[in-house]
Amino acid sequence: MQTTKATDIFENVKSFFAMRNFDWKKNLGSLCTDGAPTMLGNRSGFAALVKKEAPNVTVTQCFLHRHALASKTLPIFLRGFVYRGESHQLHQRLGPKSSYFQEALSRNGIRI
Repeated sequence: MQTTKATDIFENVKSFFAMRNFDWKKNLGSLCTDGAPTMLGNRSGFAALVKKEAPNVTVTQCFLHRHALASKTLPIFLRGFVYRGESHQLHQRLGPKSSYFQEALSRNGIRI
């Protein structure tokens, strides 16, 4: 991929699907993106280009990305509560010795 422009992303996805004989209109029901303008632009974003191929596709923004963006702007005194809650949930699901757990904590800047 040359750039992260919507057209380049779309062409890569389109060629990937073409190699696998994937029918956009028949098999693509929804598209979930990170919410970046390149992905969600109404006229030339990736989602708009996909909608030209599959007009009935439902486009959504990932709730995890929304959560991450929202938690970055929280007042400092609330961040601790959010991070502790996330850490507890990850700990319960993955266990403390899990490499996935450690990686998830590291990616989110959480230290225990």
